[in-house]
Amino acid sequence: MANLINEIATASIEQAQGIEQINKAVADMDKVVQQNAANAEESASVSEEMSAQIYAMTNIVRSLAAIIDGRSSAKEGMPLAAARMV
Repeated sequence: MANLINEIATASIEQAQGIEQINKAVADMDKVVQQNAANAEESASVSEEMSAQIYAMTNIVRSLAAIIDGRSSAKEGMPLAAARMV
């Protein structure tokens, strides 16, 4: 009977250790999931900011292109000396 009680006690200790390891693994996985969620949120925010910057840069390039085209068109009707001054 004592032998059976010792086996049960040993099995209980091993089971408790196994549960402890599982709990640690789940806690580690939870940390990784939370970090991934934070990274995804940060990436989305950066992507949105970059999209706004691309929009602004596109408008700047269009404005510059319009200015350049306007000067080019204006130069075509001017005498050569006057066109160089613009």
